[in-house]
Amino acid sequence: MRYLVTGLCLTVVVGFSSAGDEPLTKDGKLAHALKITQLQGGFAGFTGVEYTIEPDGTWATASVFRQKLTPKDKGKLSDKELRAIIGLLAKNEFQKLPAKSGKQPGANPHTITIEYGKFKATLVGQMPPKVDTDNVQSIESRFAAILRGVSGTLKSPDKKVG
Repeated sequence: MRYLVTGLCLTVVVGFSSAGDEPLTKDGKLAHALKITQLQGGFAGFTGVEYTIEPDGTWATASVFRQKLTPKDKGKLSDKELRAIIGLLAKNEFQKLPAKSGKQPGANPHTITIEYGKFKATLVGQMPPKVDTDNVQSIESRFAAILRGVSGTLKSPDKKVG
């Protein structure tokens, strides 16, 4: 089991290295904060949620309304959970996502933005993307998998603090 975890960690580091931005510090933490913002345009402007995971595993979620953040939940990921998030990013090759993708709808766009260090990728569409089991490597499916994995981990009832 130890060799499997070590191998996975090496795979993750190699996968991130191609982005020119190291994902982990020497003590196995994120090298940068990870921020994922999901927004929906509408009559009231853009509303949604923002997820932030700091390098040490502390995290926070916030509601977004008219570019203002209202804190919702916060907590701290275990080392295992933090490595799972890093593995999720590597599996979905987030560093290879294009800076901008999708098709701008006529009105009320739905956007997902992933930021990590100098890296930033945004998907725009009419509806939230879904994980496509027939084409898991599509750009939309990768964005959906990352969003679902991060939001699911941070929304767990046992993760909330305060």
